Amino acid sequence: MKTSKYEEMHTLVHDIKEVQNVPKNVESILRRLAQPPPAFEDHDPLSKECEERLHRVSKTIEGISASFSELVRIKDDLGPRSTTALWHTLFRAIGRACDEESVAISDPSLSGEVDVALPVGSLPMECTASMLVSYVVKDHIAALLPGPNHSSRISDTSSTYSDELEDEDDTSTESEADPFNWLTIARSRPWGLEPFANVSTSTPSASSQPPCSLPRDCHILAGIGPWPNLVLPVFCVTDPESIIPVLSSVAYQRRIWNIDVPVIGIEVSKYGYVARVHVAWLDPPAHDGSDIMHVVRAQGGNDPAVGVFDMTNANTGFLLGIFLMSLRHQFLALRTLIPSTQPLHMKWRYDSFGPESHSIKGWVENTTYNSQSASALQAVVHYEAEEESSRKKGSKASSTHSSSKFAKEATAGVDEGASITSWMCHRSAISVPVLMLPKSSHVPEKDREFVNAMVNEYNNMTDFRWPTQWAAEADIPPVNDCHAELRAQLYQMHHDVRGEEWAQRPLEDTLVPILSAHFWAVFDATAGAFTKQMELALNEAESRHEWDGLLYQFFTAADEAMSPYVLLERDIIFPPNPLRRALETPQLSLVIGAMTDMLYDWEDQCIAVSRMTRNRQSPLNALHDQAQAATTVSIQISQSFTAMTESAEFATIVKRQAEAEPQRGRCDAVLCLPAQSSPIPKHNQTARFRLVVCSKRANQTQKVSQEKVKGGIQFLQPANSTLDANPLSAPSLSNTSLLLPSLIAEYKKPSQATVLYALNQTRMYCVSAVHFLAQIGIRATPVYGLATSGKQGVVLIASMSEDGVVYVFERNLRTFDLSNVLQVYHFSTFLLRLRAKSKELQNKFGKVQMEFERRLEAGELDDWALPSRNLSLSRLQRHRFLLSLRKRLTWTMSPRNSETLQFMISGLRGA
Repeated sequence: MKTSKYEEMHTLVHDIKEVQNVPKNVESILRRLAQPPPAFEDHDPLSKECEERLHRVSKTIEGISASFSELVRIKDDLGPRSTTALWHTLFRAIGRACDEESVAISDPSLSGEVDVALPVGSLPMECTASMLVSYVVKDHIAALLPGPNHSSRISDTSSTYSDELEDEDDTSTESEADPFNWLTIARSRPWGLEPFANVSTSTPSASSQPPCSLPRDCHILAGIGPWPNLVLPVFCVTDPESIIPVLSSVAYQRRIWNIDVPVIGIEVSKYGYVARVHVAWLDPPAHDGSDIMHVVRAQGGNDPAVGVFDMTNANTGFLLGIFLMSLRHQFLALRTLIPSTQPLHMKWRYDSFGPESHSIKGWVENTTYNSQSASALQAVVHYEAEEESSRKKGSKASSTHSSSKFAKEATAGVDEGASITSWMCHRSAISVPVLMLPKSSHVPEKDREFVNAMVNEYNNMTDFRWPTQWAAEADIPPVNDCHAELRAQLYQMHHDVRGEEWAQRPLEDTLVPILSAHFWAVFDATAGAFTKQMELALNEAESRHEWDGLLYQFFTAADEAMSPYVLLERDIIFPPNPLRRALETPQLSLVIGAMTDMLYDWEDQCIAVSRMTRNRQSPLNALHDQAQAATTVSIQISQSFTAMTESAEFATIVKRQAEAEPQRGRCDAVLCLPAQSSPIPKHNQTARFRLVVCSKRANQTQKVSQEKVKGGIQFLQPANSTLDANPLSAPSLSNTSLLLPSLIAEYKKPSQATVLYALNQTRMYCVSAVHFLAQIGIRATPVYGLATSGKQGVVLIASMSEDGVVYVFERNLRTFDLSNVLQVYHFSTFLLRLRAKSKELQNKFGKVQMEFERRLEAGELDDWALPSRNLSLSRLQRHRFLLSLRKRLTWTMSPRNSETLQFMISGLRGA
């Protein structure tokens, strides 16, 4: 088929209530969608099996529905709350219950999405799906599949698809070794904690995974291949912008494989809680070579909508689950048909023909909404999807002041270019291990006492705890049937080590009911690594949704179905460079003197730790190499700083370093509590005094209404009304609320390089957080950091002493592996205890609140954050914005609106 004929592809979108004359297999699916289980035919054996399989994940559906319900009760203006982790957990669990061999493909590049190849004539190649619940043909099976022309195998490339998938923060080449990069050693545990830094990439090498010997057009994943496995989606989950293009791609792949089965798509919003089902299929090719794809879905209106599910209602969640369970026959059909099917020799993929110019506008123009009510729902491209797409594109651009790029810079000293080394030194931050210092260490007493107090704090907070009520396996709370083996494994792993000294401490009784209520989430997170256990060469399980899900479920109190105090993807403001601000002031000599003393004291501590760990008979000897390296680095930095202060170029170096430093960084998650019940009064001079910067966008979650229809079945649809909420249980937060940080997280994909980057960014977040608390008047209080590399994570701690020195404890730390159920349980109890401990931080604020508000009124805290280049448009940015605005809007404006536009432009020019 010629390329030009594909450009004539047309898409017809039908209202599910009005569509007629559909193929029989489509009619069967629509009937199941419109008739929940009580209305299924009695003779249908599939309905009972669907219900039985769905019961295996009933705890997950109930927990996710409760989390959605909690989310919509939150009353704040802190920006939209992402629901991606909830959707991810829900659909992955349903997919596994539907078929044990299903694979939920997502997260290839830690962006939360998977790139999908698109047909010629549709959108550009960068279209993505949130999740593809798929049947995967492993490499050793795919290699046996017959091909139309084995000489045309895709073998003209030196890189695999997974090699192309880079972390969204990775925009520069790997730099030289960072002097602050001392390997994090995991504490010895009988149950297999591994050193965090010994993480290798999750994708097997090309030599161990031979590529799949099939033409490119047999595959659905974007890229140049070759792919080690054949991915065949059964149902797709994605946003409103991408749903129709993704469905078209799956439909074409099924045509290649002679699979005459409709495609199922689930449309969800990143910030919403309503799911809309799409059913799509391709007509047979026309005589002129053109193609018509049909999409059936609910088109809105005031009547009860079929195929629209409000997930705040657990009953509705079960209805959606029952419908998806009915797709089990597709898994069975694929397992039977694919090994004996010869794919058609035809090209459909956009990238099979080389780059061409296509646009979203072209796709929309070729999409017809075959419904009377379609005018109310024209070409749905939601605002949040459009804005998120542009944000992701922008995030990949290299920036001089990008925190992610800055985290990759490294120098041997502080007298060169700006780097994490100079950044920490200028903010009086030093790196130390989690080790108790003895009195014989020759470290000043006040420093030793502070370090030991923080070590005790860290050990106490991260220690392993087990409920005394769980003495026998029967005492452990029930979980999903599909996780019964993991539950038994958890008990056995604890039983094997319960005699160890470190396993003796009990979990607080007040936390046991909360742990039991969210216990299902422990096993869902552990099961998230099932694709790795299957040894599939797919880099899809980067685990960010599992980490997010654990934060949501376990940083909670007794009355919360999920935590309202977990903010995902928020900017953290970095503190200003005190050395730069002290230039040309009388305080310069005092600042330099304090930093010099700090570096000398750091040397003493490093030498003391090196002496403590040199005994080969001591269990601490494993840290000796790190301690020696730390000593060497501390001496180098001290000497470099002294030389820089004596140099004639001192002021120039400091200014250059300060100019290159980022002003803020986007963390993956921040756990915080409001300082007080009522927001801080907003003062013009202190409007920017905050650590966490939240989006100004309105919360764009989809609102739903409920209507009763015959038979008592609930159908749900998007509406303008809001859910009834209990105001007493709805947390009230304001964008002017003073948020006190407890933990800040940074996720990266699994590789040696990104481990370092995750640690560097987490250092910066934690140092910024303790500086923020110090400005409020709170010191000697820890802030935790979570740095992850795929499914492995490590917990750091930072705190500022009364002398103003920031200690970052980043060696000899606790590590957690999501593939180990006991470690996931341990991490969950850590989060529960951290939430309870955070109340002490609120109490500390109460003691300094009056003084803080006095300083706030006096404007003494106005300039805590740097004057941000990013908070206002530069002259060049304003110019580009005005050109874009004029180009996009002038041609559609009336004369009166044109005058309004000119007024806006003149105002921006004067800004």
